[in-house]
Amino acid sequence: MGRGNAVRWLPSGRKALTRLAVLAVVLLAGGALYRAFAPPSPEAVSRTALAAVDRLDARELLRLTDPEELRRLNLTEASVSAMLRETLWRDCCPRVAASPVRRAPDMPADRATFPVTAAGVARPDGPTLYVAATDSLDRGWRLHLSFLFYSYCRQRAGSESAGRAAYVQLCRRHGVTGMQDPRGEYHSLEQIERRAREFAAEGR
Repeated sequence: MGRGNAVRWLPSGRKALTRLAVLAVVLLAGGALYRAFAPPSPEAVSRTALAAVDRLDARELLRLTDPEELRRLNLTEASVSAMLRETLWRDCCPRVAASPVRRAPDMPADRATFPVTAAGVARPDGPTLYVAATDSLDRGWRLHLSFLFYSYCRQRAGSESAGRAAYVQLCRRHGVTGMQDPRGEYHSLEQIERRAREFAAEGR
């Protein structure tokens, strides 16, 4: 295209302003749609989950979790609410939402784990719990809800064997059938209990 043709193609006057205004509106609308419908990041999932814990909002935690995990482990609004009250809410509001969200290193790109310290929960040295999430092509980043409770029990107990035993007892009281770990693998209560006995025999 010659210089003269290029100059003639360029819009001028009112038409130019109209086209620029339309372009600006399209870009703004596109950005808004992307923010509204783009899959959340693992950090966003973690922050939303922690805010839900502080509100005792079992329904929101279920929404963040992969439906397959809910189905396989029998996680329901009633069971999750009861488990929250027996663990993080046993003494007072845990105040985990204010905890810094820093992704643990050395994890694959499609997995994320966040150590969390709760201001309102008595604990041994180290994090109060861990929030884990996995990315999938069809559902985006999803919370491992059972691992949240499992990690809390393990951290609070202070040992591998006692933490696993506490988680098994908690699940059996509320009809939950196991745990999904950060790698996406499922463990039955029987497997967790057997591992607890092995750790106990090792003094761990």
